[in-house]
Order: sequence, then C-alpha cells, then structure tokens
Amino acid sequence: MIKEKCATILARLPKPFNIDEAAKKHPVMYQESMNTVLQQELLRFNILLNTVINSLEQLSKAIEGLVVMSTELEEVFNKMYDNLVPDLWHKVIQL
Repeated sequence: MIKEKCATILARLPKPFNIDEAAKKHPVMYQESMNTVLQQELLRFNILLNTVINSLEQLSKAIEGLVVMSTELEEVFNKMYDNLVPDLWHKVIQL
C-alpha cells in the first residue's frame, strides 16, 4: 500500500525548476528586487523536491528489500501510513 502511495506521489511531482533559465528570464536587478526572492524560493523548492523524491525512491527500494530500512525511512513510512507529512520534509522546509 505504501509502495503504491510512493509511486503515485512520485508520478504527480513536478520536475525541479531550471534555476539558470529563471535567472535569464527574471534577472536580479535593483529595479526588480522581487526577482531575488524568486531565485531564493526556487532554490528552496528544488531542495525540498529533491528531498521528497529521494526519500520516496529510497523508501520504495527499502520496501522491496534492496536497501536497508533506516530509522529515517521508517519514520517516513509510518507518517505516510498515517497520512501525515514526514518530519524529514518538514525539516527541509524550516531551513
């Protein structure tokens, strides 16, 4: 059940943003100060997205027995079973 949930989430996740392309479209300039915020938020989102993807892929492998189920992956498993957001993902958001 959790492995199916991992696959469903992974299929729905967007690709990481191309930071270089965004920088070309919205250059950081004095007159456009919000572009600085945009760049920072894109970086933060990509870090979160990569963490989610990596943890779900590792959890799927751990369920299959291909990698060791660490305490971190077990926590992700338990939170997903309870339909909660794993603490690992919350930690990334708070950085």
